[in-house]
Amino acid sequence: EDDLAADHHPGQLRVGRFGSLHRPHHLAVPQHRATVADLHHFFHLVGNEDDGVAAFGHGAQGEEEFFGLLRRKNRRRFVEKHERAGVRRLDASGTATTVTGTGAVSINGALTATTASFAGNGSLTLGEGAAISGAVTTAANNTGTLTFLGGGSVTGAVGAAGKALKDINAGAGGATVTFGGDVFVATSTLHVTGSGTVALSGSLTGNANFDADGVLSMATLADITGNVATSNAGQGTLTLLGGHTITGNVGALGLGNELRLVSINGDVIATGNIAATDITFTGVSSLDIAAGKTVEGALTGAGAAETLTNLG
Repeated sequence: EDDLAADHHPGQLRVGRFGSLHRPHHLAVPQHRATVADLHHFFHLVGNEDDGVAAFGHGAQGEEEFFGLLRRKNRRRFVEKHERAGVRRLDASGTATTVTGTGAVSINGALTATTASFAGNGSLTLGEGAAISGAVTTAANNTGTLTFLGGGSVTGAVGAAGKALKDINAGAGGATVTFGGDVFVATSTLHVTGSGTVALSGSLTGNANFDADGVLSMATLADITGNVATSNAGQGTLTLLGGHTITGNVGALGLGNELRLVSINGDVIATGNIAATDITFTGVSSLDIAAGKTVEGALTGAGAAETLTNLG
């Protein structure tokens, strides 16, 4: 079994950098020792702010690999390592996960935690199966980047009014990420990064963008306060399950940056323009568009012509 460096206390992870295989007690402790993550009660991660901390990943500089082993106090292990096809995976459990600096924390596996928080403008990247049963918070507005590399979930809210995250990335590799509460992003964006689905049960405050042809699904009564855009024309599906108010534009008119599909199942009020290749209505649905705004795209579905109204 790999072990901690000699000066490490139980319950801590110090990450060393190496270009070839060394025995564990030869792992170098990074300079400056800036704490970039603290998994309270279970383990804590320490690394160089320039390189960040990567759990079985690669640092930002060169080809050096970061490697570490997590141990809980009293030497009880709450970390599971997997190796297959030459890829190392780390699964970790904790009660509270805090990114305390401006570096990057990457867990190439499933993190199970009750909460996650950003004390600075750092980043937290989570592997397949990550589950946060509480909220994700940040100490200051427009700080903290949360990234899902596969499927995952957050049960509580992400960010808050006046303390929104900087960026959220989800939907990679065809996976589904679910958010059970309201989601707040500041001047940046909720990115649908791949062909997967980002499903929100609560409202979205901030902009959303389709980096690829994925799906953004909004549950009943979940509103959007911000713009929904796409990086390439004809990609991205916005699914509206009913009872929404959209304060912002969906797609871009006449610029070749329309969404692929807007699917409406229920009543939707839009204060901005809507541009999509197809706009479909399912069931008893309606789209009320603000005066002076435009709906651009092919409308389909039972009674579609009667469900589009212009608010004066």
